[in-house]
Amino acid sequence: MEKLKQQLIGHEGYEHKVYVCPGGYQSIRVGRNLEHRGLTDDEINYLLNNDIADFTAQVEKHIDTSKCNPTRKAVLIDMAFNHGIHGLLNFKDTIVGLLYLE
Repeated sequence: MEKLKQQLIGHEGYEHKVYVCPGGYQSIRVGRNLEHRGLTDDEINYLLNNDIADFTAQVEKHIDTSKCNPTRKAVLIDMAFNHGIHGLLNFKDTIVGLLYLE
């Protein structure tokens, strides 16, 4: 299996972002044709879980969420997901409100 993986990587390349393959299709990773094959529900959920973990870590690194209830913390993570951590940090009044309002 490992030899086949290396062969496919050699033929298809190994990309970290969406690219257009020689056939003209939007593709990712090692030749995954997004236009024809797309992603499975399991793959989408795997990526989403990784993104949630990543944005949770970023929020916790930049904001003291120790006094946040789970719902308010989820709002911060959602905002970081949508705006990026630096975009979220621009919402200073919102952050203060979520952290300190009863």
